[in-house]
Amino acid sequence: VRAVVHDARQVQAQAIAAAGLEDAMHGIYMNPMWRGGFFQKPFAGGYYTVTLSSADPPYILSTGYSSPLLLTGRAVKTVGALVEYTAGACPYAVMAAGNGGAAVTIDGKVDAYDITTTLTPSATEFTTGGTVRSNKEVTVGGAACPPAHILGDVTHVTGGPAASCVSGSITATTTTLSVADFPEPGTNDNLTGITPASAYSGGMAQKLDVDPGETVTLSTGIYVFKQINIAATGILNVLTSSGSVAVYLKNNFSATSGCQINNISKIPARFHFYGINGGNFVNLNCATPLHAYLEGSQSNFRLSQEMYGHFCSNRVEISSAAGAVGMLHYDLGG
Repeated sequence: VRAVVHDARQVQAQAIAAAGLEDAMHGIYMNPMWRGGFFQKPFAGGYYTVTLSSADPPYILSTGYSSPLLLTGRAVKTVGALVEYTAGACPYAVMAAGNGGAAVTIDGKVDAYDITTTLTPSATEFTTGGTVRSNKEVTVGGAACPPAHILGDVTHVTGGPAASCVSGSITATTTTLSVADFPEPGTNDNLTGITPASAYSGGMAQKLDVDPGETVTLSTGIYVFKQINIAATGILNVLTSSGSVAVYLKNNFSATSGCQINNISKIPARFHFYGINGGNFVNLNCATPLHAYLEGSQSNFRLSQEMYGHFCSNRVEISSAAGAVGMLHYDLGG
């Protein structure tokens, strides 16, 4: 019986060590510069201790300790792995590649919220966690600091903002991360998912126009456009209450001041917007908050409105010029 229990504890220690490794890998996913580790973190009746080397990429060493055995104590197992983060889903409020110019310019504000608590946080529920990562510089302008414009940490390669503009740490690094490319899908719902259908110009144009006073709806599905234009009083509703919408953009997106883009579910993860060609510009300046994930390694985004979700692109500007809101709330629970 003692031998059987001993073997069971060995297996338990191995599983606990593996859990510690997974926990640390998640920490790297959330912040590739994280090296904190864990000390005797309780898990499954035992605990694990995890250390990370200071190298980039780091080596993770996780030791699992089983429930104690009578007289002989705990069984102990150790696992290790060399891990490196490669950008796919964006684990930052803002991440920019910075190809061909400035990477991140923030004249507005970046903070975070817990979507598992509320979809519509009040002003007092926005918190730190809006981490910004740039392969070049991170520039903060607009109103004077303090108060901080970025409620989170900043990691940059060529230059960072003043400490008074950031609530968390500011880290210089020589490591650049690649922003994921998203290939054009083979099929789309352009001809079946847009209401009214007249808002879409097919053929070579592949253009979506939301005219003044018009309401256009995208049903659950996948869409590919060369161009999107939303007029000042136009409304684009994205139906995501029972599914998701993915939009792939080849060229430019113009959302004129006073327009609306409404993700009906208010869950950013259900509305993915991908810039899939080099040099395209996405200018967002609508009257209602946008709930979305905006991604694409070659896109240049300018946000002059309130948004919930994240940016992961080539260049990002969060503007407060000319009375614009320019505010990004990072979805911590996404």
